Amino acid sequence: MSVSTPFRVAVVGGGVAGTFCATVLAQGLQSLGRGGEVHLFDSGRSLGGRASTRLRNTTVGNTAPGASSSEIQVQYDHGAQFFRATHPHVKQILTSPLTAGLVGQWNARVGILGRRGGKFLPVEVIKNTGVLSPSLQKDDEEGADDDAATSSKNELDFCGHLQGPPYFVGMPTMQSLCEGICLRSKVHVHSSTEVVNMEWHPPTGHSTAPGEDDFAWNLTTLDLGGEPSSTQDSQFDHVVLATHSPGFAAAQLEKLISHDFEDSVDAELDDPEAAAVKSAAQQLSSLLAQQEHIPARTLMVTLSRKSAAEFEAAAVHGSPILQWIARDSSKPGRQSGSETSGAGSATETWVAHATDEFARETSHIDNHEDSAEQRQGLCNTMLEELQLLLQRHEADLNHPNAEEPLSVVHAETQRWGSGFLAQDGPGAVNISAVLAPDNAADPSGQQVCIVASG
Repeated sequence: MSVSTPFRVAVVGGGVAGTFCATVLAQGLQSLGRGGEVHLFDSGRSLGGRASTRLRNTTVGNTAPGASSSEIQVQYDHGAQFFRATHPHVKQILTSPLTAGLVGQWNARVGILGRRGGKFLPVEVIKNTGVLSPSLQKDDEEGADDDAATSSKNELDFCGHLQGPPYFVGMPTMQSLCEGICLRSKVHVHSSTEVVNMEWHPPTGHSTAPGEDDFAWNLTTLDLGGEPSSTQDSQFDHVVLATHSPGFAAAQLEKLISHDFEDSVDAELDDPEAAAVKSAAQQLSSLLAQQEHIPARTLMVTLSRKSAAEFEAAAVHGSPILQWIARDSSKPGRQSGSETSGAGSATETWVAHATDEFARETSHIDNHEDSAEQRQGLCNTMLEELQLLLQRHEADLNHPNAEEPLSVVHAETQRWGSGFLAQDGPGAVNISAVLAPDNAADPSGQQVCIVASG
């Protein structure tokens, strides 16, 4: 394909990685004047993936007949809690005019909260230390393993929060960032569309004369009803996989290795180069096939009064139920009922993520299929733990509200079937060892975009 020929690129996966990738590609094509198209496919009804916000209407105040009450709308970031710009290119996007009004900095005081005594250790104290402070080591529950009392900070570094600010969030919701940048970059978005297969074929209606770069990727796509999309919209010159499904990515690599590799790669590379690329592709396919997701469980709560907590978010040390709690209403642009007058003026929202072990143990309790009693019991267990953590912290501060119950206006849970990539055990893999062998000792690079190019 010549440099002047417009071409079509497909990005599979509409999460943060996919939308950022599609935006950069679209902007690059526009700046080069190539006239190409970037299409983004995502199986969800809206973009964002795990960067998701839930809106709820709820009633606050006395609900008895004739009593004063009001209805408020609250929101919860029940998936990703924040973005961290660890790569300069990502930081450039987050601070560029492209994201103006779509992203804000969350000026949160974060750290680690001890369960037993309610002590809080801020990130500025922890950041340059290798182990927990003595106050938190002693704060661990009686009878706990010695290993738990000497945990390294990495074990409590929830999504990198201990690395310090800035923390970015989408505005007014988490998915607003992904949807907004695609709209502004003129990316063609195909929501509620699942890519189920990829094949390397001649485009419909095109000749296949030798020497012409007229092959294209044919994507088989289905809508939410299981109906196929049009053939013309599913043919592309280049494909980027930014999917959260390691199995799907591994299957596509296997196809390239088995029957497409010889034609699409070997012809353009010398033998040693082709062998190296093929070897890396085989290793990556094998590792992706082994990678496992672990479930996640989120609690969303609106409290009837503001907590006296001296932090906005904290990883929890010593809790068998919760690993992270955050005052969600402290994020910029969030609705928590504080905008309403009367009974809703003192509410605030919190989000809590369950520990990996608790999420695994309760993964059989589905949000829809199991009984209401099971779901409510699960919600109550997580809610009681959150209330205990906040009240013990208030007591540690000798706050006058410590004895006042943290009444609940609204509470619910969300189960993510594949919330996180496994970080240890047989399902954890070090993909960076294949993609960047010189940095194999650093397992942080486990989010992968695979490019299938003609």
